[in-house]
Amino acid sequence: MRDNQAAISAVQQAMSEQGMSAEALGNRARVSPNTIRNFLEGRSWPRIANLGAMEEALGWPAGRIEDIALGLAAAPDDPAPAPTDQAPAWKPMEISYGGVTVTVRVDADAEFTDEEAAELLPEVFQLTMRKVRSRRERDE
Repeated sequence: MRDNQAAISAVQQAMSEQGMSAEALGNRARVSPNTIRNFLEGRSWPRIANLGAMEEALGWPAGRIEDIALGLAAAPDDPAPAPTDQAPAWKPMEISYGGVTVTVRVDADAEFTDEEAAELLPEVFQLTMRKVRSRRERDE
C-alpha cells in the first residue's frame, strides 16, 4: 500500500536536520519552491525529474522518495521495514543505446525483449533533454 505521507515526513525530517526551508530545497534542487510546498502539504506529487532533483539536493540516492512511499525503503534513520512476502512493484532493467547503458525501473510484471527495451531509451533520453532545456531556459 502506498504511503505518501511517510515520504513527505521523511523529506521534512531531512530538511529539518539540514536546516533547509522549502525555498532552500527548491533553490538547491532547482525546483520551484511552490512544487516543494505543494509536495510537503500533500497537495501534489512531483514529477519524477523533480523528485530526483530533490533527492540529490538532500543527498539521497535516486528513487528514495518513491521507495519510501511504496514501503520498499525505510526513511533515513528509520528502522528497516518488516520483511514481506509481497514482491516489489518494480524491478531494475538495464537498457543500452548508442554506447550508453542506463538502469531503469520497470513494473515487476513487465516483460520486454532486449529489442523492445532498446526502443525505450531514445524516448527517455528525448524526454530528459526536453526537461533539461526547459530548466535551462527557465534559469536564464
